[in-house]
Amino acid sequence: MDIEFGKEALKNGSSYVSRKLDLSFLRSYFNIDNTYVYKKSLMIIFPYIFNWEDDSTNRPDLYIPIMSFFTYILVKGMYYGIQNCFTPEKIGFIFSRLVFLEMIFIAVVKGLAYFMNINLKVLDMVCYSGYKYFTILILQLIPRIRFISFLITLYSYISFFFFLSRSLKNSFLNEFTSDRNKKIYFIFGFVSMQIGFVFIFS
Repeated sequence: MDIEFGKEALKNGSSYVSRKLDLSFLRSYFNIDNTYVYKKSLMIIFPYIFNWEDDSTNRPDLYIPIMSFFTYILVKGMYYGIQNCFTPEKIGFIFSRLVFLEMIFIAVVKGLAYFMNINLKVLDMVCYSGYKYFTILILQLIPRIRFISFLITLYSYISFFFFLSRSLKNSFLNEFTSDRNKKIYFIFGFVSMQIGFVFIFS
């Protein structure tokens, strides 16, 4: 009896939340499958071999950025554990610092986009900003052999620059307009800042 009552209460509560909190706008950012994740991951690593006109893969998603974000935090925790200096507080500090930096970055970029008359959704910016954690993970996990490490690092930077530039270009630079140069500067600035974050965090 109590179990049935609990199920009914949970059902009613979920229905109430669904009515009051419409999260349908997030659906497109998580409308993915294993094939999409596989192809998008390869696109970040090997952006030169893909067809950038394929909208089924070349659309922003939140799944890969979020998973990469939390995996990066776990990897940092693992490194702290190897060094025998792990504490839960350090994980909390890393999480808080990254979220704070992302919020500042998105606010600055949104302000620049507004003044430059560039229509870029906040969640799209979160997606594009979050892809850097995928590249950071690669750089964190590569073997520390001097020459091999240098080549992989250099390739990863170039590939990420190409991937993010083309992704942003396809997002709002498909048509030739009078403010095209402003958009190119915006893309270059956005990508350059992301490259800087990759360098700092990796």
